[in-house]
Amino acid sequence: MGGLPLSMHKALLETPPVCDGAESTGASLDSALNRLPDELLLAIFEWGQTSHRYLVEDLSVHLRPLAYRWEEVLSHVCSRWRTVVLCAPLMWNFIRIMPDQSIERTIAYVDRSGNCPLHIEVNTSRCDDCSVAPGGILQHIDAIYASIGRWHRLSLYANQRKMTRALATKISAMELPVLTHVDMSSECCWDGPSQLSQMFTGAPRLAVLDLECISNFNWNFGALGLSSLTLRASVFTDYPALMDWDTLRGLLSTVPQLEYLRLSGPVIDFESVWGSPQLRTVEVPSLETMIVDTYEGWNGYHWYLFRGISAPQLRHLHILLENYQNSEAPIVDMLSQFSNPGGGPKFPLLRTLVLGGVTDSHLPAELFVYRFPQVSSLTLAGNDVRNFADALLAATRLAESIPLDRRGRSVPGVGAWSQLRRVTLTDLRPWIWKDAAEKWRKWLAAQQKTAGTGEEGKEEKFVIEVVPYQSHGIDAFLEDTRALEEVATVIFTMPHPAVRHRRYGKFDTPAEVAALLA
Repeated sequence: MGGLPLSMHKALLETPPVCDGAESTGASLDSALNRLPDELLLAIFEWGQTSHRYLVEDLSVHLRPLAYRWEEVLSHVCSRWRTVVLCAPLMWNFIRIMPDQSIERTIAYVDRSGNCPLHIEVNTSRCDDCSVAPGGILQHIDAIYASIGRWHRLSLYANQRKMTRALATKISAMELPVLTHVDMSSECCWDGPSQLSQMFTGAPRLAVLDLECISNFNWNFGALGLSSLTLRASVFTDYPALMDWDTLRGLLSTVPQLEYLRLSGPVIDFESVWGSPQLRTVEVPSLETMIVDTYEGWNGYHWYLFRGISAPQLRHLHILLENYQNSEAPIVDMLSQFSNPGGGPKFPLLRTLVLGGVTDSHLPAELFVYRFPQVSSLTLAGNDVRNFADALLAATRLAESIPLDRRGRSVPGVGAWSQLRRVTLTDLRPWIWKDAAEKWRKWLAAQQKTAGTGEEGKEEKFVIEVVPYQSHGIDAFLEDTRALEEVATVIFTMPHPAVRHRRYGKFDTPAEVAALLA
């Protein structure tokens, strides 16, 4: 998927249809598409548009404006397609506002959308001239103000501090009765405007909030119905952390219905609690999914974070860690971050664990095996594949070496992770698989032996999905897989670039997380 050059994009909008479906002859008239009824043709167009938008959202904010508009391309193929597309309001409910775009174009999109809910995107990220005045963008908003009762999603991507402030001031004065989803990003504005604290008071149904590089304002914005919160920090700014721990703790205490939390990048500055034996904690009673993908790289970040958050309903945990550095890490008891005050598992209901480049000598795989006993779905990447094979096999052998009457609660037992039914291995290299495949086979064989034969034939077969690293084909893994197929069903999946991108945890909405975890 790629964007058209701007010259071609403008030419496409100015040219008439390629052919006239009502008058064309020969092969075009007899084509399968021309024989389809309008309802089915529209269903195909809407499916394609959904897929297209999914791929565009994977692009960076800078590249999204260059991507072609699906509905515009379809409407310039032939007169019949144009009629079908123009009569489909859902094809026009995504309104992108940019500095070089005419107000007439924006109004045309709103008019064609009928009464459909609108997704409004204001994108100035490609403005090379940082002196561009916000007035032009605000005129677009004024021109479509009558549709404010249909705005269900609002995306604001600005590369100027004054643009961010102007948009925040404008939105804070608006009543947005059906707004449920807000995305906001500012490349150069880590000093968030005070207007942001009042920005959502006119949106009583706000449920999903995604903020990138917005910091230092009153985070207690009172969005009591918020169910999804994503905070993103960039490592490329001078002051990457968005807030200290006490600020995040105060923020989480104001969103009692929060079910999904993602912290991307070095969001939190733990300097104020560095070395403190006592950490003030916060309970998030409804939290079910938590994603932590950081490039900060020292184990103290995760230790403080998981020690500080109590989430009794947590069921899905995703941790991505790259560029590991331990030179300045405090000496901590790593097991305690996933333990409750009584020493038991802190997240006893956890069923899905997704790890990417996490386990090593400082965050060993054994830590997760001992503290997440009920995991039923596991996703691993890179060296985690080998490390978990070692940890599970070691736990099984340890339990086998201890008589039953002497096994304590600290030993997982021969049936360690007996609930586990599916493992997805991503970013896999052949040399890692060569070392790990036999260990996975031995562990699975021990699991099956422990399960016994009382329910023979009824036991669900273990599934291992192998997703090779992009440069490797399936053939490089087959020889080491044959023995494993005796105890498990092995599935190979070749990743599409966009699918692989999301597999590493770059999720945009809770629905996409749920789709991955299903």
